[in-house]
Amino acid sequence: MKTLKAELSNNFDTFHSSLPIKIEKTFDELLAHKEKYSESYIRISTLQAWKSELFTELSLGDELQFFHEAHNDAIMSHSLAMQGAWRVALMCQRSLLENIVYFLY
Repeated sequence: MKTLKAELSNNFDTFHSSLPIKIEKTFDELLAHKEKYSESYIRISTLQAWKSELFTELSLGDELQFFHEAHNDAIMSHSLAMQGAWRVALMCQRSLLENIVYFLY
C-alpha cells in the first residue's frame, strides 16, 4: 500500500507541475483565432451596454439578477473557450440562454 501511495503522490506531483505549462500552451495555440475571440468579446460587451444603459434606467426589480447572471455566464464561457475548455464553455452558454429566458419571462 505504501508503494501505491508513493506512486500516486509522484503522479500527482508530475500532473500538478505540468498543468500550468499545458494550459499556457493551449492558450498560446488558440491565439491564432484571436479575431474570433475579439468578435465574441464585442458581442459580450453589448450585454453590458443593455444592462447599464437600458435595464438599470428602467429600475427593474429582482428579475435583473437573471440578466446579471447571464452576463457572467457569457464572460465565463468566453474565458473558458479561450483556454480550450469547450464543454464547460458550452455549458455556460446554455446557462446564459436559460437566464436570458428567465429574465424575459
